[in-house]
Amino acid sequence: QEENHVHELPTGDSGGTAMGALRLDNYTFDKVRALEGFSLLVKFDEPYPYGEMEEEFETLCSIAVSLPKFLIGEVQIVEKKGDEDPDGNENLDLRDRFGLAKASLPAYLFFMESQVERYQGPITAADLAGWLRRHGVALPALGTIPELDVLAHRFLTE
Repeated sequence: QEENHVHELPTGDSGGTAMGALRLDNYTFDKVRALEGFSLLVKFDEPYPYGEMEEEFETLCSIAVSLPKFLIGEVQIVEKKGDEDPDGNENLDLRDRFGLAKASLPAYLFFMESQVERYQGPITAADLAGWLRRHGVALPALGTIPELDVLAHRFLTE
């Protein structure tokens, strides 16, 4: 008698990474950062974040996905304590490289060419988007239609 085998399809679980964000680690971070002509916002956080700040980050990712030369990445910091396997630590070298303390997570760093700047404001999609716009990222304002923003800009500059 032949047994039926059911193969499960991937469900979209990206290991706690928000949709629209690249999951980065100490192997891939520098490769993505070195992409010529791209700017990069990276969120450093604990694995599987949740709550209002994570929802704001997910909103930001959803409005940024259409930008051709801008990427959002996420580095999950795993620090094992006590009897746990110290080899299970992940991305502590990246956290240390940028001087981030565990208590300061989530932390947002913006990389453009050789410049790095840390975001210090409220963690809302609107505030992050405004800060990125001031740094030259053409993010549409929340609640607007990007095509109308372009038309309005043309109208005001002509």
